[in-house]
Amino acid sequence: FKTESAKKLEHIFKNGNVTLVTHSNVCELGFTIAIRIATDPLNKAILEKNRNIPLISTSANISQKKYLDIPNDIFKSVGKQTDLMIDAGQLKRVVPSSIIDVTSNKERIIREGAKIQEIKDCLG
Repeated sequence: FKTESAKKLEHIFKNGNVTLVTHSNVCELGFTIAIRIATDPLNKAILEKNRNIPLISTSANISQKKYLDIPNDIFKSVGKQTDLMIDAGQLKRVVPSSIIDVTSNKERIIREGAKIQEIKDCLG
């Protein structure tokens, strides 16, 4: 991470359930990318078997819509826009990750979710 705000949050980020929006180094067009460490067993197993290949996905939940945890409901919501969906059964109900924009030294909370108090305490 390049910005001071990202460096402040790094220890919280490494433990999962926090999404950081940062500059992408994939191209030089000014794009950003959101990064989150996987904490659920299925994603962790996929990543463990493919250590040198990043897992790229999008949220199964549409911004500002209610959290979906039943595969059939998720498929109805985003299925036509999805190349692959793995049905691992009903998902464990969790608090969605907090999303923090760290593209500059003035961080911005996009969504308050898991670990939000720890994040606010860290950022002061």
